[in-house]
Amino acid sequence: MSTDPALRQGGGFAATHLQKSCRAQAGNTPVSAQLLSGDIAYVQLPGFFPGAADQVLQAITNPAKGARLRGLILDLRGNGGGDPEVSRLLGAFTHGAAYVYLCDVHGSCAATYTDTDVPLLHLPLVVLTDRNCVSACDAFSGAVKDLRLGTLVGTRTGGILSGPAAAYLLDDASLIILPPMYASGADHEIIDGIGVAPDYYLPLTAQDLSTGHDPGIAKALTLLGG
Repeated sequence: MSTDPALRQGGGFAATHLQKSCRAQAGNTPVSAQLLSGDIAYVQLPGFFPGAADQVLQAITNPAKGARLRGLILDLRGNGGGDPEVSRLLGAFTHGAAYVYLCDVHGSCAATYTDTDVPLLHLPLVVLTDRNCVSACDAFSGAVKDLRLGTLVGTRTGGILSGPAAAYLLDDASLIILPPMYASGADHEIIDGIGVAPDYYLPLTAQDLSTGHDPGIAKALTLLGG
């Protein structure tokens, strides 16, 4: 992946020291990672596809020679979701914590927990979000906020998070597909149709796009001391 214009000197950032690109196991979508000024890792994750969590962790744990990471910027803008990888990636920040609940109409809920087999990173975290961060990305962002694992910067997530769907046969032989359960976040809040609000609201404007400036990355670097 080419260097983001917002990371260049002209965009108000120091030059990138490291650039890596890992190919996803499914399709050609890359997980890209860069080491920014101040030894801050920047990782762009476009989806929670199979193997994504391990690719992210590999990129973080193998920085440029001699670098001692001081923080992580995880860019989830445009992340279309997935599923199983959320638990594994969250497990790098906290072990065995309930991060999402699936509940039936009677209010009986089953929790899903973060992975306990992943070594903890012990790194300050900033997550960049937007309205195209949906499904598993909603769940991940909500967990980061509810479990106080990091700071959300950007705009509200898409709010497309419900339970798994099931098909029901109607009397006229047609099918209707509805989720028999609903999903809620770690604090039992409803995310579907609402999204997860950022801690710092910083949308990309037309001027930002035309000048190659990224206010989300700029704020993240400030928060992490980069």
